[in-house]
Amino acid sequence: MLAAVVVAIAFGTVRVFAAALRPDPRQAASAFVGAVNRGDWGAACRMYSGRYLKLSQAECRRFWWWGWRFYGPFTYKLVRAHLAGGRYHVELTRRGGPDFVDFALEGGSWKVVAGGW
Repeated sequence: MLAAVVVAIAFGTVRVFAAALRPDPRQAASAFVGAVNRGDWGAACRMYSGRYLKLSQAECRRFWWWGWRFYGPFTYKLVRAHLAGGRYHVELTRRGGPDFVDFALEGGSWKVVAGGW
């Protein structure tokens, strides 16, 4: 009986530590929005999933730079976010209009898998 209690406590402790060490999607979303807003295209492009981003990192940076030169500052603002089906869906505004970014846990960190342009 004592062994079962010890195992149950140990299992619960492992689950708590695993949850505490899991990356926070809110931090990833804030980091992405911050990078885009300050024009740090390298940081923004590194946050994309390699499976989603069909461009090289250099092409991604040029694409964002071109958008900034053509349209002006992006001024993303977070509106709301929620977990849905393994993704962290972030609704935001871009120059006053609606936009979104989806993140998924990939390789131990949250990566952009949809939206973000």
